[in-house]
Amino acid sequence: MSDDSLTTHFERPGPSLAGRLRAGCLRLAGRLALPAALLGVALALAEGVARGVWRSVGGPTKLKAYAEALASLRAYRFYPGPGLVLPVPGGVVVHHGRGFTDLYTANDALGMGFGSFDGGLDRRPVRAVAIGDCSTRGDGSLDAASQGWAALVEKRLDWLDLVNLGDAGAGNLQQTTFYGRLAPAVEHGWVVLDFHASDDFTDNGQPFDWNQALAGLPAGEDPNAVLAGIQESLVFQRGYDFMLRSPVRSAAVWAGLAWAQGALGGDAVPPGVRAWKARYARLREEARDPRLPDEARRLADANLGAPRFVPRAEGRPFDMRLLPFHGDPAQAARLARHSAGLINAFHAALRREGRRLVLVVHPAMPEVYLRRKDWTLLRADMGLARGLLKASLDKDLPVLDLAGPLRKAARETPAPLYWFEDGAYNPEGHAVVAQAVAAFLSKTIPR
Repeated sequence: MSDDSLTTHFERPGPSLAGRLRAGCLRLAGRLALPAALLGVALALAEGVARGVWRSVGGPTKLKAYAEALASLRAYRFYPGPGLVLPVPGGVVVHHGRGFTDLYTANDALGMGFGSFDGGLDRRPVRAVAIGDCSTRGDGSLDAASQGWAALVEKRLDWLDLVNLGDAGAGNLQQTTFYGRLAPAVEHGWVVLDFHASDDFTDNGQPFDWNQALAGLPAGEDPNAVLAGIQESLVFQRGYDFMLRSPVRSAAVWAGLAWAQGALGGDAVPPGVRAWKARYARLREEARDPRLPDEARRLADANLGAPRFVPRAEGRPFDMRLLPFHGDPAQAARLARHSAGLINAFHAALRREGRRLVLVVHPAMPEVYLRRKDWTLLRADMGLARGLLKASLDKDLPVLDLAGPLRKAARETPAPLYWFEDGAYNPEGHAVVAQAVAAFLSKTIPR
């Protein structure tokens, strides 16, 4: 056999599976490199733009306010004994109004000493209890313990200890219930009740009360968990909640979540938040109070749903909405007489206990600052109802109407008396109210 008949056959082994996978990945990476780079640039640009928007809308400040609001809500507890929602003793409550921030330090209202947002009990010849809503509590004063009108009255009248039981966001129905549960802990002979024309006509047609709602929960349900869950759901903002809780703070994600909540409303919030809001709606719907006729509740609901715009005040930078009573004097009269009936009943109950009542009526802010040509609108709304309220009260009930002192102060000083965007008294307004209340109490309360 010759050498020419011999042949050599050689085959190179094919790539392994791992090699084929590596080559495929490299080819894919090559194809995706440019799109990925473009996507990265786009995301970086979006994040940069979003961070600019975040700073321009005051995102850092609003995030801090959101965190403080959650902390403040968690500072409240339900105390089963008296059945009251009160701040944790020693806790700090931060209230953010439009244009101002109030800080409140809660004293121990149920143990030694006294006062939710009050300086404590003083040993003075006469003690009175002040009840009302947020302005009584001291909102807008920046420091209720030293600049709220109740604290300023104490400074003016060294013979009077005025204990502040202001209950924010409540009408006279809730305020008198709150007073009845806490009053036994405070020895006193006089009660100063605030009535605000801007909201108490309708607040007195709303039966919901946190204290009653939490006291009536099914056995075994934690009232503090219900309180915290509902309150947090009412202030929930998905974008700021993400920035607060996420370890990675992306302004672009914040913007997307904020847009989604604005565009989709309730559909954009987590199911748990929606569930708490639904629970709150049921509690409000189921709320009842024997002192509240169905007609008054229907009228209050109707007017809450139909506010009327009030023109800009002359020389004052504010706009406001007022309750119009639908332009119907009969509606205003029925709500005014309903409120007068509640106050008269409270007056009678205090007399049976050997205590005396003083009523302080606060006008709506536009009644102090509205232009003359728009006064007709006010007379049809707040002016009419406020006049009917006073005419329907017990004749022996001392009443101070602050409309006169506030209008006089507004004419005589260029400094505003309100936080115009919010409607709360500012420190100057609290000072004017304190001066008028102190002068009235000096004439009314014997010492």
